[in-house]
Amino acid sequence: MKYVFDTSAVIYLLEKWGLLEKLLLFTSENDLCIPPRVREEFVSGDLGASDVKNLDRVFSVVQVKLDADLLPYFNYDASDGAVWVMSYTRQNPGDCCVIDEEFARDLCQFLRVRFTGCIGILKEMHESSIISSRELLQVKERIRKSSFYCTGRLLKELDNCIKA
Repeated sequence: MKYVFDTSAVIYLLEKWGLLEKLLLFTSENDLCIPPRVREEFVSGDLGASDVKNLDRVFSVVQVKLDADLLPYFNYDASDGAVWVMSYTRQNPGDCCVIDEEFARDLCQFLRVRFTGCIGILKEMHESSIISSRELLQVKERIRKSSFYCTGRLLKELDNCIKA
């Protein structure tokens, strides 16, 4: 599967939850990509050189033609990485956006754009035996300690993976 990540998903999975090695294993069966705008957003943060190196180890950069039909939904502002992720996935319908922001997910659903979020990626890694139930429980604790917003339904899905 080809997954195209928004900036916040990259930040949480790679930087805040420390899943570099798991993501690298996940790339053996999946393509993990980011548009240039998402790379720019990530690199413009307060990062060290190793963070950028790890970003480039995990994610390939895919070129995207901006889908102008999406701009009204983003107040005609093309600076949000989500508009680029969604543009790519609309042009490549077999691929999947990785977006966590509620507005962007609602828009994906409305436009029938395939999407998942960080929890969906964790579930995929668990189903592929890349991350164990014990490790998933540790990640759940990191989620609780972070500013990542997770609905009760998604936490329950994560709990179901941990129990499996």
